Amino acid sequence: MLAQLIFYYSKRDSAKLAQEQSIHLFLCVLISDLTHRYGPVIRQAKVINVLDAAFDVYVPEFGIEKRVHVDQMPIDVSVAVLSPDIT
Repeated sequence: MLAQLIFYYSKRDSAKLAQEQSIHLFLCVLISDLTHRYGPVIRQAKVINVLDAAFDVYVPEFGIEKRVHVDQMPIDVSVAVLSPDIT
């Protein structure tokens, strides 16, 4: 009986993971297609959680919630230091 429960829960968890990966793959293909057709995909999103090195966003148009890691963002890290003499 215990072996059957372990087998059942393993299959259930595997199916859920496969579904999540399938949704992620579809989103990647959709965004890639939109980018090739129309250029960069820019959509409104809401920040729903802020962590030390990441934040979670919800994109209503796609109905997804994703974590954005700040260290993996493709931004130019340059800091402008303004002196008090500049007006």
